[in-house]
Amino acid sequence: MQIIICMDREKFTDICSIREAGMDNKESQCEIIYADSKDVLNIPNQYDITGKSLVLLTDLPEVCSMAAEKGICCVGLESSEGELTDAWCCLQPPIDLDLSWLEMQMCHYYDLPYVLFEEDGIRIRESRDTDMARILEILQETSLSVEGFPGRSETEEAACGEFEAEQNIFHAYTTQMYRMWGFGMWTIERDDGSSSPDSIGWCGLFPTELPGGGVELGYVIAPEEQGKGIGYSVCSRILSYADQHLDLDTIYLRVAETNIQSIRLAEKLGFLKSHEEGRDRVYYRSRN
Repeated sequence: MQIIICMDREKFTDICSIREAGMDNKESQCEIIYADSKDVLNIPNQYDITGKSLVLLTDLPEVCSMAAEKGICCVGLESSEGELTDAWCCLQPPIDLDLSWLEMQMCHYYDLPYVLFEEDGIRIRESRDTDMARILEILQETSLSVEGFPGRSETEEAACGEFEAEQNIFHAYTTQMYRMWGFGMWTIERDDGSSSPDSIGWCGLFPTELPGGGVELGYVIAPEEQGKGIGYSVCSRILSYADQHLDLDTIYLRVAETNIQSIRLAEKLGFLKSHEEGRDRVYYRSRN
């Protein structure tokens, strides 16, 4: 990710601090450049704007308009310089700029899946429309009750042949959920570099249907990948992401009372038992 800051450097440092937490566990690198305020409109001629990895930060309306015209992701920093109506999104000072959040905005602008984590051949990323068929297969292979997961009733309909309706639901989810909430259910991929990545599960956070509301952790791992520590690894990363980047005081986890393996995983992740909901045990975890 290349960040070009199009405003006076002293003014920028007065209103904005940059937080890099969470960027060091991915292969992507971040480069920050301060552009000459007298020549910012020549940015398309000075930098590669075709690689979909460029973000502009500015308080200048003319830069926002240029970025919109050229198809460049632009985040506005509100000030007295004027209305930033052409910016992709805007921030109000004082700003604690989370680079992981900025990278997510860049991905959403360029219609790319944001990668939450990537290490040792395992990748957690935002789901795409093309993931739906494999995710449904995994849900069916595991005979998982998907209560609370997005599209529960539609998933059941898809199993009866109404696949197109489920595609529409899944598309709406992948195009709206991540930008609206900053989280969702993410696809788990195994990528050994020798062939196309394989989707091996689904994991993430979603608004719970439990009484009182809140956010719930959910996960499902393909049967052939179970017992390899993947569930613990991906859930740990998601909880770490939530601690660093999301304003969530409590996260819940619902586990069937007969699922001893998931009960042990909940305890290993630091969840405490709250109560029972029918045949499920409900666990909770407070922010570290």
